[in-house]
Amino acid sequence: MPTHVLAFLVTTLLPAMLPGASQALTNRQALEGGRRTLQGTLAGNASGFLLWSTAAAAGLSAVLLASPTAYAASGSRAASC
Repeated sequence: MPTHVLAFLVTTLLPAMLPGASQALTNRQALEGGRRTLQGTLAGNASGFLLWSTAAAAGLSAVLLASPTAYAASGSRAASC
């Protein structure tokens, strides 16, 4: 697996594992609503996280494309070619 993909996965999955409002909602839905309600909550949570990660990746890509200085500072091997 390329290192940039691994870095992206780590930086997007790590915040998903941290406790917060999302985890509190999931716990509450599991305890009060049952399995079907929990599955809906998890699907909504996952789709929101996917949208957030995609938007973050697209935003970073746009910044790197728009600014040669930012691209060079990112440490990309292609920047030195």
